[in-house]
Amino acid sequence: MANLYYSQSVNHHGTLRAVLSSDEARCLLTGRSAQYVGQEFPRKGQEPGVEFALLRIFEGEMNEKWRAGFCRFDDDLTRMEEAVQACTADLAGCGQ
Repeated sequence: MANLYYSQSVNHHGTLRAVLSSDEARCLLTGRSAQYVGQEFPRKGQEPGVEFALLRIFEGEMNEKWRAGFCRFDDDLTRMEEAVQACTADLAGCGQ
């Protein structure tokens, strides 16, 4: 399992958007640019006004490419929402 958070200017700690299966999380990571940002949720205030999505990978879900902790996506929240919808509705749509 993995948790997806949206961090927006209106919240300080991020909002839980989805709890994803391992397959859904893998789908979301496929073809999208993301960087590992550590094992703690990034503190708000470092980049005022910036909105972003974070995927929390738990210890038991890590693999050779992704380690436990948080990955920050480069896509804006609209594109992330489209990707979440595609991955959770049909895993075949994850490469789009």
